[in-house]
Amino acid sequence: MKLGALFLAALLLFLGYGVYSQLSTKPAPKRLACHEKTTTFERTYGTPQAIKTAQHLLREGAYSIAIKTQPSVYMPSQLFTWVKAPVLTQAFVSAIGTAPSVQPARVGIDCLIYENDKEDPGKKSPKSKRYAGYVVASLLLDNTLLYKIQIDFMDPKGNDIAERVACAVASIMSL
Repeated sequence: MKLGALFLAALLLFLGYGVYSQLSTKPAPKRLACHEKTTTFERTYGTPQAIKTAQHLLREGAYSIAIKTQPSVYMPSQLFTWVKAPVLTQAFVSAIGTAPSVQPARVGIDCLIYENDKEDPGKKSPKSKRYAGYVVASLLLDNTLLYKIQIDFMDPKGNDIAERVACAVASIMSL
């Protein structure tokens, strides 16, 4: 009898804790309104002072931009028929507000434009096939990663990529 009561008490305690932890855990709030438009992940790696230095250098134009693209493999790639690296670079320059003027620059923005490969056998859920791709922007100071953001885009022709790039830059500047 005592063992059964002890087991029941432990079970109730375990279930109660599980319910409490689910109710008390809230998703991280989105920092900017543009993060609400689509799935966004961000992470800060650098110190506040290093980030402020990088922001200042961006405003001064002391930065470089490197754009990389990753087309789909399992399905015919379509995105990069419409989206070209110079247009992506210009989207960053427009969002920052100053053209890069210093080479070599202490601040770098590395950007990957990934085309969602909906035929990839590793993608199991319908949710993983909804977006057209994503933008990954990394902010570096003296080749040290300070910040990284990933933002999905939805248009198969990439018409919303400039808006996502602007969101990435706004995220960097609001840190």
